[in-house]
Amino acid sequence: MATISMDGTPIIEARNAVVKFVNTMMGGKEDVSVSIVTYDNSARAIAALTSNKDTLLQAIDQIYAGGGTNIDSGLTIAEELLNARNAKKKSIVLLSDGLPNDGRTGEDLVDYAQTLKDQDIDIYTLGFFTALDGSDRMDAEKLMKNLASPGMDYQVETADDLVFFF
Repeated sequence: MATISMDGTPIIEARNAVVKFVNTMMGGKEDVSVSIVTYDNSARAIAALTSNKDTLLQAIDQIYAGGGTNIDSGLTIAEELLNARNAKKKSIVLLSDGLPNDGRTGEDLVDYAQTLKDQDIDIYTLGFFTALDGSDRMDAEKLMKNLASPGMDYQVETADDLVFFF
């Protein structure tokens, strides 16, 4: 039987992190729009950019553990959604528990992330790497740091660790 890396505690913590993010971002702010994009072997927007907190919280129930890790596809959809809006500030919050194995990987993915940052899109990365050790963990941490805008990469074990982030 194949195991899915985000299955169990990691997906629960990811959902909890997204709930905390939505509650923080939408708390009394009418000029904030948030979208939720999930990815495994491919990506999809489960909530288009919206200011409706209830819509976002309902979409979080659709986050589940899937197959691979296609960060490239997730970033591509996020870029399309952000570029369709004329916003003063654009940000991507990328959650991952490992290294990508679909789409662009390594330096190609870092180069793509740089094109997003060159468009004034901030990229925050949240790494849930508790299941990784040794060189896999070091490689995943390095990649997330390189994908993030300067000073915007965080390694967390549980959603409660995100208090400082929010």
